[in-house]
Amino acid sequence: MMKTKSRLRKPVAQIERLMRQLERDVRLFRTPDGEAMARVQGTANREVFPVDSQPFRDWLECELGTASPGTSESIIRKLAARARRDGPCREVWLRTAERKADYYIDLGDGAGRVVKIKPGITRVLEQAPVLFRRSKTARALPLPAENHGAGALNRLRELLNVEEDAWLLIVAWLIEALRPDTPYVGLQIVGPQGSAKSTLQSMLRSLIDPSAENLRVKPRSREDMMVAAQSNLVVSYENLSDLSDPYQDALCSMLTGGGFAARKHFTNAEELLVSVKRPVMLNGIDRVVTRADLLDRFVTIERPEIAPSQRRSSADIEATFEQLRPAAFGAVLAVFSGALSLLPDIKAEKRPWPRMADFAQLGEAVARTLGRRPGAFLKVYKKNLGQGAEDTIGSTPFGAAIVAGLRTQPEFSGTFTGVEAELKVFADRDGFAGGDRWPTTGKAFGDQLRRLAPSLRRMGIDVEFGGRTKNGYTCRISAGQASEKSRRWLR
Repeated sequence: MMKTKSRLRKPVAQIERLMRQLERDVRLFRTPDGEAMARVQGTANREVFPVDSQPFRDWLECELGTASPGTSESIIRKLAARARRDGPCREVWLRTAERKADYYIDLGDGAGRVVKIKPGITRVLEQAPVLFRRSKTARALPLPAENHGAGALNRLRELLNVEEDAWLLIVAWLIEALRPDTPYVGLQIVGPQGSAKSTLQSMLRSLIDPSAENLRVKPRSREDMMVAAQSNLVVSYENLSDLSDPYQDALCSMLTGGGFAARKHFTNAEELLVSVKRPVMLNGIDRVVTRADLLDRFVTIERPEIAPSQRRSSADIEATFEQLRPAAFGAVLAVFSGALSLLPDIKAEKRPWPRMADFAQLGEAVARTLGRRPGAFLKVYKKNLGQGAEDTIGSTPFGAAIVAGLRTQPEFSGTFTGVEAELKVFADRDGFAGGDRWPTTGKAFGDQLRRLAPSLRRMGIDVEFGGRTKNGYTCRISAGQASEKSRRWLR
C-alpha cells in the first residue's frame, strides 16, 4: 500500500512542479463569457491564447519538454480551472478594439505593434494597452505610411475602378468595420461575370483585415458561419447565388451582435454559447440580400463589366495594390481620426437619420473629412437604400405582385386572406405565384407583409395594419397620394 501511494504522489508532484515552472511565463484570466485564457509573457508580443487551443498546447509542449501527453492534458485542465475560478476578467479583442473612446488596431506583426486612433491623432504603439488574440489564418497589416491623405485613396479608387459616390460608401464602410462599439453594416458587391467583384472584395479586406483566405464560399450551415466568424474580424463570402431566410437571419444577428447555443458535449447538458459581432462582405451576380430587415443593414455596390480594352492582369493589379497598400491604409486611418473629430457635432445635428444612424453619422463625418458638403453622404446613402428596396421588392414574388396590382387599382384592403387572394390573381397572371416563397396562409401573408413594409414605404407605397375582426386580421396597401416615388414605380 505504501508503494502504491508513493507511485500516485509522483505524477501529482510532477504536475505541481511544472505548474510552478509555468507561473513566471503565463498569466491566466477569463473573458466575460467565461473562456479560460492565457497570456504568454515570454514571447515578443505577449500573445494571448485560449487555454484549450492548439497554439497554446504547442507552446506548452515546447516548454514542458519530455512531459508525457497525460501530464500535459492534466496541466491544461488545471490551468483552465484556475483561469475560470481565480483569474481576473479581461476583454479580449480581435484585430480592432475600443477603450475610453480611443480605437486600437492590431497590425498582426511579430512585434505586437498596434495603431491608436483618437480624434485628430493616429499613432503607432510598440505595445498594446488592450489584449488581442490572433487566429492562424490572420495576416499582418502594413505599417501605415503617413502624410498621403486623400491622394492615396484616390489612387486606390482608380486602381479598383470605383465611381466616386460608391467609393464614399466604401470608405465609410471600411472605417465603420474598425469600430467594434457600434452595430456593423454589411457590404454587398454585385455585378456580371467579368466585373472584378472578387478582386475588389479581396483588396478591400486586405486593407483592414487580411487573411490567408480573404474570400470563402458559402458555409454549409449557419452554425459553421458563426464558428468561422470567431476567428476573423471580417466575414467574407464570394460567388453567392442565393441566401435562404435562415442565413439572412444569421447575418442580421452577426452584424448587430448575436449567436447560437449548442450542447458542448453529447455526454452532458452543458451549453456552448457562440456569440459574435462582425462586419460582413458578400458578392454575387445578383443581389442576395432580399430581406427588408437585413437590407437596411447593407450597402450595395454595383459593378459594371470591365471592357476588354481596360483589363489588366491579376499579377499587375496585385503588385500595384501591394505597393499602394501602406499609403492607402495610412490614408484610411487619417480619415478615421479626422472623422472622429467631427463626429460629436454631427451627432448633435437635427436630421432625420436612417435606421443605421451610427453608420450614417460616421459617413457624414467621413464625407466632410474628404471635402464633401454637409448632407452629401446622406444623399448617397439614402439613394443606395432606396435602390436596394426597389430591387428587393421586385425580386420577391409577393412584392412583385403588390406592384403589379397597384398598377391596376389604387389599393387593396381587407383581411389578410382576402388581400392575398386578390394579389394572387396578379401573381398568377404574371407568373409570380407558386413555390415556397408565396404566402399560402393568413399568418404567412402577415409575416411577409410586415417584412416588406419598410421597403414598400421607402418606395412611396403605404402599408397599414388594422386590428383583428371576426374574419381575421386586416390590412390596407395603397399608393397613397401617388407620391413621386410611387408614380415612378407604378407607371
